[in-house]
Amino acid sequence: MPLRAAKKLLSRSGTQPASGAIVRTGDGTSKALRLSWVWTTHSHPDCNLGDALSPVVVSALCGLPVQRAAFGANMERLA
Repeated sequence: MPLRAAKKLLSRSGTQPASGAIVRTGDGTSKALRLSWVWTTHSHPDCNLGDALSPVVVSALCGLPVQRAAFGANMERLA
C-alpha cells in the first residue's frame, strides 16, 4: 500500500496510530508509553542487543518513559 493511501486510511479513524498505547494521567497528560519487548528473566536469560535497546530507542524517539507490557496483556501497546 502506498504511503499516501496509508496516511489517508489512518486519518479517517479520528485517532492517531498507537494512541491507545499511551498511558495518560487523569487530566489527559501523557505519562508513559506501553511497550512489549523481549527482556531477560531468570527463566529466559538470553537477550540480544536489539531487544535490549528497544525501550531506550522508543523512549528517546517519543520523549516519554516506557512502561513494560507483557505480550499477552489485554491492552494496546507497541511491540
